[in-house]
Amino acid sequence: MKKLKFWVISLIIIVILGCLYIWAKNVKNETIENIDKDVAKIQEMEKDQQELKEMWEDNKKEINEQFIEQSILEPKMKELEQKPQQEEEKPQSNQPIIEQTSSDPEPEPETKTDRNKMIEIFKADALAKWGDDYQMVNYEVGEQTEAYDWIVIQTKYPEIMTRAKQKWGNDYGMVKYEYEEQVEAYESL
Repeated sequence: MKKLKFWVISLIIIVILGCLYIWAKNVKNETIENIDKDVAKIQEMEKDQQELKEMWEDNKKEINEQFIEQSILEPKMKELEQKPQQEEEKPQSNQPIIEQTSSDPEPEPETKTDRNKMIEIFKADALAKWGDDYQMVNYEVGEQTEAYDWIVIQTKYPEIMTRAKQKWGNDYGMVKYEYEEQVEAYESL
């Protein structure tokens, strides 16, 4: 009887160990399958990420090209829009218009070349300040160019203008603001 008990207990232990072995093997296979699925998902995500990165680079190039084109065209469009306004603002008089005749062609004004150089400086400063926010870069360049154009035609109080330029450098929005404030204060004396 003792032998029978021994064999029964041994048989039960063998069956339990066999079941544990089969269970462990199934868990191992499921784990390997899950790992393989996770690796496949990660590879798919990396592929998607690479595609998105390539799309981003393509869009970035396109946006840069559009920005450059727009920054070149926008000042010209503003000039064209302002020309009819300037012609309308000219006073009408009964005096005949005296045309200046000259055999020599007029040289391009120095302020025009200075303006182009300043626009390039405004672009560089705005790109450094705003980075990839091209809407803000374009806005900043437009504002600085508009302020520069205003400053160039000011002839009253050159000492105040010189001090404002020394104080604010290439920030022509602030130069204009400083000049207007100082002139207002000076004239109120």
